[in-house]
Amino acid sequence: MKYKIFLISIFFSAVQAQGFDEKGNFVIPSIEQWNLESMIAKNGVLFSPVSKEAFSGMVFEMDGYGNVISERYYKDGIFNGFENRIEYFDKSSWSKKKKATFYFNGKKHGLFLEWDIYGDRVVEGYYKMERKDGTWTSWLNGIKVEQKTFVRDKKEGLLIRWYENGRVKYKVTYQNDRNIGVKCWDLSGFECTCFTYPDEISCL
Repeated sequence: MKYKIFLISIFFSAVQAQGFDEKGNFVIPSIEQWNLESMIAKNGVLFSPVSKEAFSGMVFEMDGYGNVISERYYKDGIFNGFENRIEYFDKSSWSKKKKATFYFNGKKHGLFLEWDIYGDRVVEGYYKMERKDGTWTSWLNGIKVEQKTFVRDKKEGLLIRWYENGRVKYKVTYQNDRNIGVKCWDLSGFECTCFTYPDEISCL
């Protein structure tokens, strides 16, 4: 929940910063909103269908059921700010998960967050100009299960995977995205021989 509040506060602060005139008087900001399907793109710059000026405001996207599945914020026709994206899993129950991604000049840049259908955080990481950079952490049912570090979209340093009981499952050391060492432990915490599957590492 605190991350949702964090995102809202960042956006509200950005809106507030644009809500003052040259004399410092507060002006109530109004955000223009358009459906993505109606927008016009020219040389990478977005325009609304009723204006010749580069678009500043929010663009939303809808699915075939009339649900808003994404909201993007533009400044002077360029995708700047953050995107809220909603992915629906079950149309009958409207189960959904949410993603929030920050952008700069149309590229992923900054904090990335993802929540599951229950509103619990499942992924937190950072981008630097479209590339994963820094610490990325994953959770399952509220329990931290993995943490790794990226440098320019490549894994670097230590990747740690935990069992749901909180014990370490394995540790992998990466150098320039290459696995150079692995250690594994069983559910009881005893070190064991590692077996590497295509998509998983576990005790032999």
